[in-house]
Amino acid sequence: LENIPEKKEPHFTSGKAKLLWERAQQYGWDGSGKKSHNKKFTLGNIVSKICASNIGYNLFNIYDLTIYQLYDQFFQLRYLHGVALGERVYTNYGGKKFDPEGWLNPITK
Repeated sequence: LENIPEKKEPHFTSGKAKLLWERAQQYGWDGSGKKSHNKKFTLGNIVSKICASNIGYNLFNIYDLTIYQLYDQFFQLRYLHGVALGERVYTNYGGKKFDPEGWLNPITK
């Protein structure tokens, strides 16, 4: 037990950096020493879903994307699926609040 390095607290240069680090810890670390994984967001699953969605990426060209571009495409794809579902619900059941240009809104969360 003496050879186990002591856990050091990270040093942050800003409050925003500390907030982002804390959020990242919520998604990847459960505090027990083991990483908890959400299989929906594994890299292999994201690549598979984007390639299968027929938006122009396939197994031959998807690896030309950076990690940021890959995740951006994945979250945009999820957002557009949600908007399409909302459109179908509105078409079938009506409603008062529907923005036909809602798909143009930036993803903020």
